[in-house]
Amino acid sequence: MEATHVTIRDVSTEALDILKERAAREGMSLSRFLRELIEREAGTPTMAEVTERIRAHATAEFSNDDVLDAIEAGRERRS
Repeated sequence: MEATHVTIRDVSTEALDILKERAAREGMSLSRFLRELIEREAGTPTMAEVTERIRAHATAEFSNDDVLDAIEAGRERRS
């Protein structure tokens, strides 16, 4: 895996202090902590990505009549 350098500007002192504390609690340098945070975030799909994957693989096709028949069958089972 190829690595690259990233610079992040305009991070508040408060946020940076919190991240430094978290890194220290984990026994990590700030750099390693942030790298792992970024890698974890990049490896977790967003809801939009998951939805798109599902849509891309969805093959079921139902007509309105199919849906109405299923609703009616459910109602009949409850009676």
